[in-house]
Amino acid sequence: MPNNGTADIPAAVRSKIAAGILPTEKPDKMWAGKGTGQTCDACGLTVTADDIEHETDLPGGRTLRFH
Repeated sequence: MPNNGTADIPAAVRSKIAAGILPTEKPDKMWAGKGTGQTCDACGLTVTADDIEHETDLPGGRTLRFH
């Protein structure tokens, strides 16, 4: 995950997990590939074509994307 120098990303992720925004359950499926310009659900930054994007399908049909 890139660090933009202005945020404590690990603390932000822990906060999102504690708030239930990010899940703790294992995904049904995961893929990785070239970034598609989507927003990272962990840090809020764009996953550019220069980044690797990890896409996760969670139980219940929710999809999350991460650097």
